[in-house]
Amino acid sequence: MLQAEWPGLAAEDFLEGRLLALTADREASYDLFLETIRRAQASAPDVILTTCSIFNRDLPRIRELIETPLLGVDEAMIERAAEIGGRLVLVGSIGSAIENTGARIKQLCSRDCEIVPAPLFDKDACADEPGARALAEELRLLRERADAVVVVQLSLARAVESLTDAECDTILTSAASATERLRAMIAGRRAAVG
Repeated sequence: MLQAEWPGLAAEDFLEGRLLALTADREASYDLFLETIRRAQASAPDVILTTCSIFNRDLPRIRELIETPLLGVDEAMIERAAEIGGRLVLVGSIGSAIENTGARIKQLCSRDCEIVPAPLFDKDACADEPGARALAEELRLLRERADAVVVVQLSLARAVESLTDAECDTILTSAASATERLRAMIAGRRAAVG
């Protein structure tokens, strides 16, 4: 994901397939998620990025238990959407992810905020370039009716590759927002150490 946004990034993946099977068991999933974060921390990274928003609810609790800075992939995007406020169209492929993201934005928003879900898109809509371009056109149309469009699923983020920088100011993806936040976190950490 981030290599496209940040060439030269050194990243190591810590995948834990058992996590998705445990999402209904809150404590068991938390324990396994914490164990996975601790395995990642053992490799001494500058920052740990979690890429599944299902576990964002656990990030504050986990931050208290580890020393390495921790970022949820969509945290920066959600914060930016809350700053924009107003009428926000949320685009995704999973209804519950849209609902959870909308609730989090509303929780952070200090002004009036209307969350408008768009029709669900296929999770593979951006699997090829024509699909990504078609979704980009849909995002442009949705943007005409809102203050911002929030692309909830990371799998749909490729659609913004054909958008202008100005369009990306109000068509938000977690990939772009997380990359920007990671750069700042890593620079800050290296400055503090060096």
